[in-house]
Amino acid sequence: SASPHDVAASIQDKLGSQVSMKTEDIDTAILALGNSMTSLNLKGLGNIEQGYSVIIISLGLMIFLLSMVYERAKEFGAMRAIGGSVKQIERVLWSESLTVGVLSIGIGGIIGLPLGKVFVSLLKVLYTIPPKGIVIPFGALFALLFLVIVGMVVATYIANRRLARMDIAEGLREL
Repeated sequence: SASPHDVAASIQDKLGSQVSMKTEDIDTAILALGNSMTSLNLKGLGNIEQGYSVIIISLGLMIFLLSMVYERAKEFGAMRAIGGSVKQIERVLWSESLTVGVLSIGIGGIIGLPLGKVFVSLLKVLYTIPPKGIVIPFGALFALLFLVIVGMVVATYIANRRLARMDIAEGLREL
C-alpha cells in the first residue's frame, strides 16, 4: 500500500502533459484548503452564533415577561388589592419564566438535533473535505444552557422590579 503522496505522483506521471490536471494527495489538499481565503473558521462562527443565541433568547424572554406584566397589570393589581403580596405575584412570574425557559430549551433540543444532521448532510455536499458526521459539543451546550438560565434570571428580575414599582391603583384603573 503506497502513501497518498506516492499515488498522487504516480497518477500525475502517467497523465503527463496530456491532461491539464493537477493531482495532489489529501494532506496537500487539506493544507491548501486550510490556508486559502475560502476556508472558514467554523469554531469562531459557532461562538458568534452562540452569543447571538443567548442574546436573542434573553431578550425574547424579557420582552415576553415585560409584556405579560403590562398586559396583566389589571390581574396583578386585583391580586394585590385582595391581599396578594408582591412576593406571591413574583412567584407567579418566576414559575411562568421557568416554564417558558424549560419548554424552549426542550423544544430547541428536539428540533436542533435533526436540523443539525440536515446541516451536516448539506456541508458534505458543499465542502471539498466533508465533515465526518455530527459532533455534539456538550461543553458548549452546557455553557449555552447556563447563559440562557442567567439571561432568564435577569429578565425575570427586571420584570419583577417593574411589578414591584407598579401602583395598585394603576393596575385597577381599567377594571
